[in-house]
Amino acid sequence: MCEYSYKENKNGRLMSLDEFKKILSRFPSLNSLDLTGIGESFCNPDFMEMIRAAKNKGLKVEFNTNGLLMNDKYMDRLIEMGVDGVYFSVDASTKSTYEDIRGGASFDKLIGIISLFSEKIRKSGTNKTQIRMSYTISKDNAAEAKLFPQLAKKAGVNVIFYRDLMVFDSGQYSDGDRVETFDKDFLGQLKNEILEEAKRLNINASLCPSLQFPGEIRKKLCYRPWTTCFIDVFGNLYPCCRITQKNTDIVNFKFANILEDDLDQIWNTDKYKSLRKGITHPSAIPALCKGCECLVK
Repeated sequence: MCEYSYKENKNGRLMSLDEFKKILSRFPSLNSLDLTGIGESFCNPDFMEMIRAAKNKGLKVEFNTNGLLMNDKYMDRLIEMGVDGVYFSVDASTKSTYEDIRGGASFDKLIGIISLFSEKIRKSGTNKTQIRMSYTISKDNAAEAKLFPQLAKKAGVNVIFYRDLMVFDSGQYSDGDRVETFDKDFLGQLKNEILEEAKRLNINASLCPSLQFPGEIRKKLCYRPWTTCFIDVFGNLYPCCRITQKNTDIVNFKFANILEDDLDQIWNTDKYKSLRKGITHPSAIPALCKGCECLVK
């Protein structure tokens, strides 16, 4: 499910703390930061200090993780620093399905980690740090998606969200594995079962587009080229993270390098202007955006 798994050239490079701080300094009006990159966040030994540097600037900080590298010390530090959101990628409701999808991972270990973290937050007496559990839905786990609220309740988590599967050309999944291709009656029943179970357990459940009916999907224009950007481990800047998930040589899609170039100049380049014009023009969706669920025309 991660594009990094299918990259032919895994360089293994990690962003340094100094590079991270330099990048932060290039965004004087930044107000929030998602520290989810391409790969597992806790693999970087400087990750906790990166969070501290961002929180010291008063930023809202959140990130996704598989959770398996968290320990007591990390949990205590995350709570102490007031990190705003930790989102665990679970993608299953049962041990067998989880360990089949995420080969080599331990379901019992993960649920134990999430439960302990939830308990520590509760005992801390602060509501600053929020935990969520996510479920990337596919043919492999659709049948037990309705059980996910029960798992969240067991782990002490009251916010869950479902994500649609993204398919890579070289990955193990194909378009036929996406639940949006399933029978509409099945999807309607699954949606109702999820919402009923979530309501019964007082769980806040957010549904992915495949589990919503056409009339429920809000028509929108993507806001990303005006308000956000994505920066990779080399400092290359892209208009959003979705571009990096195309499983191609994404360096060709970069707009600039934030370690080398000035943000004001980057933000007003012809590339950015062209992208923004393409998104707002009803008949010219940019090539970079084609197929992205964030842009609903």
